[in-house]
Amino acid sequence: MSLELAIIVGSGSDVDKLVPGIERFAAEHKDVSVDVVVASCHRTPQKVIDVMAGVYHRFLSHPELEGKHIYLAGAGMAAALPGMIKAKNFRTPIIGIPISDDKNQYNTNASVLAMLQMPPGLGIAVAPVNGSYSALNVAYNYLTQSFDGIELYFEDTTADMSGRESFIKTLDALNIPAGKQICISETPPH
Repeated sequence: MSLELAIIVGSGSDVDKLVPGIERFAAEHKDVSVDVVVASCHRTPQKVIDVMAGVYHRFLSHPELEGKHIYLAGAGMAAALPGMIKAKNFRTPIIGIPISDDKNQYNTNASVLAMLQMPPGLGIAVAPVNGSYSALNVAYNYLTQSFDGIELYFEDTTADMSGRESFIKTLDALNIPAGKQICISETPPH
């Protein structure tokens, strides 16, 4: 299957942080093209809406996906981009990719927290910081229903999550039972 995936980022400076993961993913998945589009919900909100429509129509051109689509959004600092996309696409899975700020760790932390603290029922999956490779793999696996090489496990949401920053957490994208979360990782916890 030939797939086209797109990562929407809020700023041109975010692109460089995602390139290594995109290149790694592209080397492993020759049948998938990955575009990175810069569109800011603060500076160019109409462009974000236009890009979302374009991504949606790309997925419609693949009948084998049976109507499934997914958005990937990289954002730093306030990390409003994944939330804006979720607000416009309530039932569509969104993977947020926090972007690091080499000059100010506070901004990196703010980006992660903004994505993790979405309102109940509007949760998004959150990739590791600069985790384009992980986000693309999850999107690919979701779309192709192939979970080869990815460990899925359930755990109590009240469990201590320290030391597990590399896990992608999602609360609503896969209809997880109340009180549970799904963690997707290349390495299961011990």
